[in-house]
Amino acid sequence: MTPRLLKREEGKRMNQLSESYIPQYVSISEGEPLYEPITVNEAKNYLKVDDTTDDALIGQLIKTARKMIETQASLCFHRRTVIQKQTGGIETLDALRIPVHSVTSIQFAEDFDSSYITLDGNEYRIAGNRFFNENYKFQRGRDADGYVITYVAGMVADTTPSTLNNDMKTAILRIVAFLYENRQEYAQGWNEQGFSINYDIMKSEINRIINPYANAKGVF
Repeated sequence: MTPRLLKREEGKRMNQLSESYIPQYVSISEGEPLYEPITVNEAKNYLKVDDTTDDALIGQLIKTARKMIETQASLCFHRRTVIQKQTGGIETLDALRIPVHSVTSIQFAEDFDSSYITLDGNEYRIAGNRFFNENYKFQRGRDADGYVITYVAGMVADTTPSTLNNDMKTAILRIVAFLYENRQEYAQGWNEQGFSINYDIMKSEINRIINPYANAKGVF
């Protein structure tokens, strides 16, 4: 192969590499749900707690457990507005909170401090929990161009917490129980290895219960 052809092939490889690896800036903000997936009384019944001394603590643990599962599985239990910011330069944008229920807007700017342009509906399409640009990539000139996607994600409407799948409620209850039973670790002396083992078990339990749902597409 001549030096010119070698140089051309090297250029192709470099272009392919630059196209295949584009560092993405991603951030997400979301509102809090009006309801938690389980009530304090449901948690107390599961924990076999009768008095009201720890009601506030149990309520906080429910919120913590819900957030842990949502982060682990990239989902929302109850529908709420999500604002996702990220750079373009890729063919599709994945929703960071699923399942996607509806999309309010997709906006574009040359950088996140510039004025935004709202994309027309014919410039993108939505399939399940992914956003596709009809012009191949989410970019208008540069890979660093920014997108702001505002959408509603969640498995059930916020006014109907009782419709949440029982497996999901069980996952939350199990984590609440774990956190409640281990609440005295700092007072009694920190055991990092013991906590790590318990936390690994807890994460595997989340994956066991959640994965069939987290991988589902579209609206539940």
